[in-house]
Amino acid sequence: NIQIASIEESAATYSGVAFGHLNYKNKYLFDGSFRQEQSSLFDAPQHFYQYGVAYRLSEDIKIKHLQELKLFVNTGQTGIRPTYQQRFGATLLQNGTATEVVMANPDLLPMLTEALEVGVDITFWRAFDLQFTYFQRNTQQQILLVPLSASTGVEAQWQNAGTVENTGYEANLSIDFSELFRSKASGFIWQANTNFFKSNPLINELAVPAFSIHGGYQIAEGQELGAIAGNVFLRDLNQLMNDANTNDFVVNEIGYVVRESTLGTTEERPIQWSDENGNPQVEAIGN
Repeated sequence: NIQIASIEESAATYSGVAFGHLNYKNKYLFDGSFRQEQSSLFDAPQHFYQYGVAYRLSEDIKIKHLQELKLFVNTGQTGIRPTYQQRFGATLLQNGTATEVVMANPDLLPMLTEALEVGVDITFWRAFDLQFTYFQRNTQQQILLVPLSASTGVEAQWQNAGTVENTGYEANLSIDFSELFRSKASGFIWQANTNFFKSNPLINELAVPAFSIHGGYQIAEGQELGAIAGNVFLRDLNQLMNDANTNDFVVNEIGYVVRESTLGTTEERPIQWSDENGNPQVEAIGN
């Protein structure tokens, strides 16, 4: 088979950045930045910022075997601009016919993430570096590929359709064994790092009805981002539709409702839960 493909994308972006750093008595630290951006990938100019403060407590309090004790707070707003396809859509050429598969969205805006981080840096026994950070991140204008109605003639469109809140913490420990054992070998480095990370991304706003993407991941308000959705099967005869004859069904030995006539045969199948319109229901089963 011979396949021919081509792609051409053109986008213009203009941005300006200002940043600063302040160190007072090598004890109080301040960092800040501001960025303004305009792009053909979105209409309105956007601005982003970041600033942080830190206090080196170890400069005021001396503790044996403790070389560094620094407390810090960082906050800011960052953005991720849409891609060319997300902004202008996609058209598929098959057998000489052009078919629009992703609808353009001229109103698409960048994703905006507001973040707050609080943490501590500790260096002790000259060989151990420990950092612990607690964070809160709120991502607005989440860019999601939303399925469209069949009446549009297009499969989907990228939209600013959700808000995700994410809280969690991260810990990182670095050990320099060369320093710990006072190795004098020239050019010899022996280090180990371990990291622990936990987060809880929750979709707290969704501007469109719940939907599934990428073969099973469910996007729904009030649910964790990345939740895997699965079919729901009946486990109680009371869950049957009102017009169903309960005498025709039983609960099998593993706890699922099946038709009594198929019990113990190769035709035995659990009954899937459906709404009043006969649409199969799904729910989160993991992530």
